[in-house]
Amino acid sequence: MSQTLKTQLSATSWLLLAGSLAFAPPPARAQGNLGPVTVGAGLQTSFSHNSTTGTPSTDEFQLNSARIYISGPVTDQISFMFNTEFDGGTNKVGILDAAAQFNISPEIHIWAGRFLPPSDRANLYGPYYSNQWGPYNDGVQDGYPFAYTGRDNGVMWWGDFQKLKVSLGAFDGKTTDGNRTVLGAARVQYDFWDKEE
Repeated sequence: MSQTLKTQLSATSWLLLAGSLAFAPPPARAQGNLGPVTVGAGLQTSFSHNSTTGTPSTDEFQLNSARIYISGPVTDQISFMFNTEFDGGTNKVGILDAAAQFNISPEIHIWAGRFLPPSDRANLYGPYYSNQWGPYNDGVQDGYPFAYTGRDNGVMWWGDFQKLKVSLGAFDGKTTDGNRTVLGAARVQYDFWDKEE
């Protein structure tokens, strides 16, 4: 007779709360009064207990994923995003996002670097925001080519037209599927009820 008990604990909520620190910039800046640079963190950990009749039980604590998020303004219309992730499966740290963001108006935003391409709602989930433990391991959300954890290198325009949001991007094919072709991605979202912020 075999019995397996696996308990997975997510410490995301308290770590995001504890790790979300805002460092206010100096009051006098050449570009005016810019917002703060923010630093945040996320963590997914688990504990496994396996007990089988006739063999010693095993206990294992795992660090599945850990992330550091940094973002903030450079000027009134230029900001940056730099996020990293530690992957417990490979025991390596990778660049999750690294993007320059040009915010000309609500209708004109240009992003360049590495970030999530325009996609469907399910594919935009991360390991801390999905209702399931491993959103990229079920063969559905991981059906898109990417350079690292759903991200790709490229450039994107997106615009906010009140209840309508549109985004179009061109991305590097070589880092995703090995072909030296440009990959396109687009997303159109309309809010029939209230405007999504």
